[in-house]
Amino acid sequence: MRFPRIIRHRKAEVTVYGKKKNYPFYRIAYRADGKRQMKNFAKLSEALAEAKEKAKKLAEAHPIVALSAAQARDAITALQMLDAFRPEGHRITLSTAVLEFIEASKKLGSRNLREAVEKFMQTEAVVKQISVSKAVEDFIEVRKHLSEAKDGKRAQLSPTYASNIKTWLKDFAATFVGTLLCELTKDHRHRPAHAAACRLPRWKR
Repeated sequence: MRFPRIIRHRKAEVTVYGKKKNYPFYRIAYRADGKRQMKNFAKLSEALAEAKEKAKKLAEAHPIVALSAAQARDAITALQMLDAFRPEGHRITLSTAVLEFIEASKKLGSRNLREAVEKFMQTEAVVKQISVSKAVEDFIEVRKHLSEAKDGKRAQLSPTYASNIKTWLKDFAATFVGTLLCELTKDHRHRPAHAAACRLPRWKR
């Protein structure tokens, strides 16, 4: 067989080069994405098979032909890792993962992403959800001592006032049974409420 040999598929071409004394490998060469790509093979049959496959993909404008062998291996490894990592069952594409990494890296500057995540996890506050009823009970309990007279001194809050506040808040909690405190919004002002809740002081609404 004479070399170089050109393998064609439609208008696409892949050149196969023979062995040389100073380079005992068969080579195939082609242009993809404006760059010259080259691969080596120990056997002629392997070089010819790869040349035919590359020519076919070039003719079909397949994007994988623009990747070098190392780039193709990296891409396959990355795709396998992403396929195995599916948070809450959602699939993450390679382009999405790379885009988010780049955007995060730009904001972090000289700090790496792993360091930023570890710092965030160390300082993140753990917020426990609490119902309106539980919040009211805790509030009343914390302020209970303010209406109690100790050591002959006058209480900070009038017992009557504290009792009224307690009644108002309990009525308010009864209006939002089963509601979490974090779920309360300004829209709840327009929600039909227990009549007693409307008696809350303006600063408590």
